[in-house]
Formats: sequence, C-alpha cells, structure tokens
Amino acid sequence: MLPLLQSSALSAILWIRHGFTTRNGGVSFDGNQLNLSYRGEDTEENVTQNRARAKDAIEADRLVCVAQVHGSAILKAGRWDPLSPPEADGLWTDQPRTGLGVMVADCGPILFADKTRPLIAAVHAGWKGATGGAIDNTVKSLVEQGAKPEDLVAVLGQTIAWDSYEVGKEFPVPILEQSSTYEKFFKPSPVKDDHFQFNLPGFIEHRLK
Repeated sequence: MLPLLQSSALSAILWIRHGFTTRNGGVSFDGNQLNLSYRGEDTEENVTQNRARAKDAIEADRLVCVAQVHGSAILKAGRWDPLSPPEADGLWTDQPRTGLGVMVADCGPILFADKTRPLIAAVHAGWKGATGGAIDNTVKSLVEQGAKPEDLVAVLGQTIAWDSYEVGKEFPVPILEQSSTYEKFFKPSPVKDDHFQFNLPGFIEHRLK
C-alpha cells in the first residue's frame, strides 16, 4: 500500500481523501521510488504507473496535475493530456473523485478544502509563488465558487526547513519591500557572511493566516 502522510484536519472532513506522498512506494529508479514527474529522466511508463498508484491511494478516478512554473496562476482542473498540461502552480475542483496533485522538492505543497461543500484545491508554493500571490489567488478562486474564508481548511505538507534554506544577501530585498514585518522570517547564516536563512514554511503559514 502506498505510504501517505496525512493531516488530522483534513481527515476530519469525511468526504475527502488526501495524502502527502513520500519517495517510497513506486516503481522508479531503484524500483521503489514514487517519481510523479514526467519532466525528469524517468520513463513515461514508470511515471504513469506511479501516478496510478497515487490516484488509487486517494480513491480518485483520475489525478490532475499542471506544469508548475513557480508562478501564481490557479486553474480549474480539466481533462487535459497529462504529458502536456497547462502551466500553473495550483488547481481546484468541485467534481467528485477528481484528484489534484502538485509536486515539490523544497517548496511547500498546500491542500485546501471547504468544510461545508465539495470544493478543494492543491497549490505548489515556493518562495516565488508564496510571495507572488499563489496562496491569495487560490483563496480568491475558492471564494469565487462560493466558499467562505472561515470555512476553509489549509494544510502545508513537507517543506524545506528554516535551517536548511540558505539564501544570498539580495534574496530578502523584494520580500521585505512587500512588508518590513517579514524580517522575522530571516536570520543570519551561521556559516556564510552576507547570507541568510529563510523560513519558507513559516512564511507560508503566515500568508495562509
């Protein structure tokens, strides 16, 4: 059975099936890795089989993904070719048994759900997306479908840790231009002068709130 990390907040919504995958449980590379991206060096057959396992693990009839570009576009899930999906960094649906997938390495995967109706979203939020409006646009899209912000649940999955995210001295500038209060998400690097460490999960949680 495919190993999934799950959130008690989303599990409490009985009509939702969800999970954050790990690298285990697939057929790629060493025969056990769950690579879900067609963009790498894996075979199309392996990725297709891995996606089928992920789809089945959340009891969906289909799994819809987008071509992620570190942007802020959020789309309604459609029936496009999985080998040539549209560019975006999040998607939403109100259709039953439709699975939504986003892929991350260091960035933050965010799952949204409306507690009162069948309306969900999945978002890939790296620093560009988180600062550029991906989270805001997702909430806006759900509200446009009738959701109330107070009825939304949002859960952040595995994301690069603060102590592991080292950035150069120019990195904070555009973020701090948005708000000086964002200084709290940076601390000096303990190993490199004029470098910082960025708290991406903390920033994402702040933007969600």
